Amino acid sequence: MKGRINMNMRNLLKPGDFISLIPLGIQLTLQYNADGNIERVYTGFGANRIDRSSELRNVMVNNRTVPLSVHIKKGTSWVRGVLYTSHLVEGVGNLPFAVQESLIKLYLEKPSQFNFFAVAFESTVTHFQGPTPTRHALSMSKFKLLPGWLVPGVVNDNIVKGWLNNPIYTFHKIVTDYAIYHKGEIRYVSAGLKQFVATKVVKYTDDNGFVKGRIHRAAGEPPICVDYSDAVTFNIQPNTMLIMNSENQLIYSKATDDKKREKRPRTITCKHCGKAYQVPMSGPVQCPDSHCPSKMVPIISQFFSRLKMTVPEVATMRSWLDDKKILCIPDILLLPEYQGIEIETTLGNMLRALVPVSVIPRDDVFILFANACNNNPKTFRYYTANPALITADLGLNHTDLPRLLNWLTDNCNASDIDSLLNAPQFKFKDKDKRFDGPPIFRNKIIYLTGEFIRGNSAEISAILQSYSARVTLQFSPDVHCVLIGGKNENINGAAISSAKNLGIAVMQEEAFFKYYEIDEDLKANLVYTQ
Repeated sequence: MKGRINMNMRNLLKPGDFISLIPLGIQLTLQYNADGNIERVYTGFGANRIDRSSELRNVMVNNRTVPLSVHIKKGTSWVRGVLYTSHLVEGVGNLPFAVQESLIKLYLEKPSQFNFFAVAFESTVTHFQGPTPTRHALSMSKFKLLPGWLVPGVVNDNIVKGWLNNPIYTFHKIVTDYAIYHKGEIRYVSAGLKQFVATKVVKYTDDNGFVKGRIHRAAGEPPICVDYSDAVTFNIQPNTMLIMNSENQLIYSKATDDKKREKRPRTITCKHCGKAYQVPMSGPVQCPDSHCPSKMVPIISQFFSRLKMTVPEVATMRSWLDDKKILCIPDILLLPEYQGIEIETTLGNMLRALVPVSVIPRDDVFILFANACNNNPKTFRYYTANPALITADLGLNHTDLPRLLNWLTDNCNASDIDSLLNAPQFKFKDKDKRFDGPPIFRNKIIYLTGEFIRGNSAEISAILQSYSARVTLQFSPDVHCVLIGGKNENINGAAISSAKNLGIAVMQEEAFFKYYEIDEDLKANLVYTQ
């Protein structure tokens, strides 16, 4: 059993509340009459409880399963709690209802295996304000109590694990409900557990390269998919009883037959690349080889999408990989249907198409890098093959640059770039620019500093290159203009001071865009930057 608490419970619990964890069992409401004697036994806590007195009352009285009387007289009293046994029974559906009848049958056969633990006391004679007087009244009437805890300021899985593993919590760890005292009132909240039996488990790899377990159930019930780590950790085999919480997380497993089966091995071999690796105790499972074909479907899809090509069906991409027609991205251009096409794009966009979004989510570092290479394929090739020189030679400074450098240090990635630069299908544009504007900044170097209102530095760079400017993020005496972002954040004051001393023009974003009427051009070309 894993101590997991769902988001709904986190939202419900408030600091200072008092909580009792109700283990899997028969939830009962005991009714005591005006003489304080037990007269009725109901299953359930709420208005929909069912009177089961004819079956249960005499057995409970004869076996002293519950106190036969309470200390409060002259009214009707109700005690709610759980009739508990450590023995688990089979059943399919929501807990505890899926196993209630089986547990009742077992109780009637072996009542000595059960104990009743109370959680709430109500009476028409007196109202108990909160958990302390309630639990005191239950103790006075000789009831065994479910343990409870005050809710701390922060509720997380570790808090729940602490409650479950506390020595005073002597029950199995399958908690079906919570009894919560909030401002003196009690409410009962279901944990949303469901129980079922696996008929078989199929290991498979999804389209993103994650290894999963598809758990098949009884005929007519749809299969359930889990991380393969759960299939191993819970040793899910045919005829394994499983319990899952409301967020579809497995929390318990138990074999329902006596067949001897090998445990699921924690070391598995990737069927796509042959690499052996260890399955973690929990969480996602994926081949550790970053270039494994199992991970390539989203990368292939991104390659087509970024280059404005029709994205093939997943089944088509999967068949290319299974048939080993594609071992790396450049192999796409060797397929007969793509050998004669023409792809017009920029160097920055080609790199964006190649680097997974999961590695670098934003686009601007690719544009800045290509611009720093003057959008020259030879320069671009040199620095992608020698990433250690990029920072020193090109003076790039960007939060995503370390990720890009790390990606480029992989020889396979560098080889893919080289292959695409040599591919006859690619026709590279000179610049990353927003539109074809007049060359008013031809042969001019504009240095950017600060955060811009009209977009990030890559977007501002593309706008300025529409006017044939060369844009840099590294100040030097060669720049012709310093452009300061209008947000007045992250500005290089030393560069501005140096520019003024050298007589280099320094302009604010608003003044610059107004003076050169750039906003009018952006609107005319349907380019929106805000």
